[in-house]
Amino acid sequence: MKFFLFIMVLVSSISHASDFDHLRSNKYWTTTPSVYVCNNTSIDTQVVKQAVGFWVDQGFKINPHVSQKDCNRSIEVGQIVIEYFVPGGNPNYYNALANSYNFKHDSNHRAYSKIYVRKSLQNEVDIYKHEIGHSLGLEDDFSNYESVMTHEKMY
Repeated sequence: MKFFLFIMVLVSSISHASDFDHLRSNKYWTTTPSVYVCNNTSIDTQVVKQAVGFWVDQGFKINPHVSQKDCNRSIEVGQIVIEYFVPGGNPNYYNALANSYNFKHDSNHRAYSKIYVRKSLQNEVDIYKHEIGHSLGLEDDFSNYESVMTHEKMY
């Protein structure tokens, strides 16, 4: 028991509580998700890879490789796909939006996720960090302005 307490004190002194948000999330992927960028966009996969690397560094299970995908083909289980908003598909003029789909309506097991981004913001790595965070199961954080999950950043 003392050893367990020692480890907890050690970990809590070198980590932030937000580093463990993924352990509190009840939205789990049944497989390690992979990120794809639609090949009909000019979204730079290296920018998206920086965002994915951020989550890998935080301890999330996500494939660190970012690939391109023909988005005329259906999304497969385990994929997080990034594309532009379609014309007229962003009436609230969001910067970006993540929609995640579960296997069943009442299930917490993710099947896949789609991220839409405004073309004018396609090079903003923080946009991808935020939206990938949603795809991984994190909610918006309105109490911590330093968090990548806040909405306080202006573009």
